[in-house]
Amino acid sequence: MVDDHPGIRAGVRRIVRRFGFTVDEAADGHAALGRLLVPPRYDVVLLDLQLPGIDGLSVLATIRRDPRLADLKVIVMTVDARLTTMVAAAHQGGDRYVLKPVDPTLLRRHLEQLLGPLPCDAP
Repeated sequence: MVDDHPGIRAGVRRIVRRFGFTVDEAADGHAALGRLLVPPRYDVVLLDLQLPGIDGLSVLATIRRDPRLADLKVIVMTVDARLTTMVAAAHQGGDRYVLKPVDPTLLRRHLEQLLGPLPCDAP
């Protein structure tokens, strides 16, 4: 998960752990990109768009250009509900888009669609 706000990371971490996932966190785009290129291999990235340094759309574009990360699933998380932002995220290769605060049911549905059955049946 990549988000610069510790409170958002804590809330999403709780949700994702209930679904049976281990969560690794980065507070900015540079740290996230560094972690994605070394083990462990990640199933999905939850990516905020408004990050310090390199923004989320740039992180997403970098992920999509790198053949080592080409099949990595990316769920964009943001407070920005504008259609232009959603289109930009889709154009850069975002697999799904969720608004913050993140709804657990919607996030679960997106994860199931991208990854199949979740490790845990928690709602």
